Amino acid sequence: MPDSAGKVPNNDVAVPNTFENMPDSIQSAPDMTENVPDTVSGLSKTQSTVYKFICGRNRVSTEDIAGLLGVQPRRARQVLSDLVRKGLIEREGAARSTRYVYTSR
Repeated sequence: MPDSAGKVPNNDVAVPNTFENMPDSIQSAPDMTENVPDTVSGLSKTQSTVYKFICGRNRVSTEDIAGLLGVQPRRARQVLSDLVRKGLIEREGAARSTRYVYTSR
């Protein structure tokens, strides 16, 4: 059957025909969050979620975290303060301009 360009697709591409011939990627992909390299032991699920979020963005506000978690800003500040105390992130600024940044370890 021709494709949208009116050409017949190339069927010579080798496709594994059995399960045994499939590439083994199970060893390279972690299936649990404990095996993900950027997780830190001793964090709650909420703290781990926030930490991963900050690692990906480098700089976040309390409002960003409140939106991520679906909680009030007061609870978001509590989680962020816990991560600051553990030395995983740093606080910059004050009041409404406060931002939290990833601390490379």
